[in-house]
Amino acid sequence: MQKWKYLFLSVCKSDGLIWSSILRYYIEHRPEKDSLSRTCCCLACHAFNDLIQGVIPAIYPQLEQKFSLSMVQIGIITLCFQLSASIFQPLVGIYTDRHPKPFSQVVGMFFSSLGIVTLAFAPSYLWILTGATLVGVGSSVFHPESARIAFLASGGKRSTAQSIFQIGGNTGVAISPLLVALIVVPNGQRHIIWFLSFALVAMAILVYIAIWRKAVIRVSQNTKQKTIQPPTCHQKRSECLWLYCWFW
Repeated sequence: MQKWKYLFLSVCKSDGLIWSSILRYYIEHRPEKDSLSRTCCCLACHAFNDLIQGVIPAIYPQLEQKFSLSMVQIGIITLCFQLSASIFQPLVGIYTDRHPKPFSQVVGMFFSSLGIVTLAFAPSYLWILTGATLVGVGSSVFHPESARIAFLASGGKRSTAQSIFQIGGNTGVAISPLLVALIVVPNGQRHIIWFLSFALVAMAILVYIAIWRKAVIRVSQNTKQKTIQPPTCHQKRSECLWLYCWFW
């Protein structure tokens, strides 16, 4: 039984080296079309995230009429949103640099979803502030990791990837007021909930990106620990000879 155990462990070790090397080679030499697809995924998610952000200033007239808000109160909504969206971003970036979190973008989009739901059903001014803050927190969690993903998925074309990434955000901000005018203004505050669909689609895309990012992190950690190389033919023959002698 002990010999079978050593045989099993040796085979697993050999297979682990082979598959780790294959995974590392694929990540480091990924096809350009895969790089472009991930960059486009980052573009779409950035557009959805900034589209959700753009809902807040676009609904100011409706909030002012419904809750009889003053300009100072509207300014406080902007303050809560911008503070939560700006101050937390460098903190999240510092933390994820030290402790990579592949699914942090999904978490950020989840906070934005909560913010949209809160804004759609907010019964008072305090709940509006809460919803705006949640959207800001979601944005602050989303942006650091998404910028990193755009950098990693660039395939060496970093300027192009960053430009495409920025186009997504600008497009989302530009489209948001138009959608608010078409959906929210004629139908009322409750119809803000329709923007939740964009968040759900973005979360689905971000899960795909996070799985790829997790594989990159795993290969990077293995590379730091030791250099992984596929076994050569000589190593394979030596290992088989050793197993044959040991077994018999």
